[in-house]
Amino acid sequence: MKKVRTLGVVAVVAAGVFVAVRYGGSPRTGMAAMGDNSHSMRAHSAVAASAIRTIDIIMADLSFSPDHLQVKRGSTVRLVFHNQGQVAHEAFVGDTAAQVAHENEMAKMADMASMHDANTVGVPAGGSGELTYTFNRVGSTLIACHMPGHYRAGMKLAITVVS
Repeated sequence: MKKVRTLGVVAVVAAGVFVAVRYGGSPRTGMAAMGDNSHSMRAHSAVAASAIRTIDIIMADLSFSPDHLQVKRGSTVRLVFHNQGQVAHEAFVGDTAAQVAHENEMAKMADMASMHDANTVGVPAGGSGELTYTFNRVGSTLIACHMPGHYRAGMKLAITVVS
């Protein structure tokens, strides 16, 4: 039984590394089911401690506040999401191509809560969640919500990564 559990953990970590490498960030979060307050997604404490900046972000129905951030390349940032909306939201970090790919993946899934990777946090209505992310590439990236209809409605937060 221990061997099976270990293999499961290895598979989850490998998936997170794959997503982070593909989308230009670093896997910096733990994973839990969206909407499960008892196991909300939190950055691993050692990793969160390495963050040079903490940013609180408000999620409302179809918006993030602030709606734009600027960070320095190579900085590790702890992003804390507070959902003040009436429905569950998610925050997915990635460039435009990654956002489109994630939106397409989410559209194919019947159970939105089952999508987990190192660049995503699910936050239930009235709840909070966090992830810690290292911004490795200069340019533009986004945080977006891919719950049904939210991305198309403009639930995005633009991030400019400067050198």
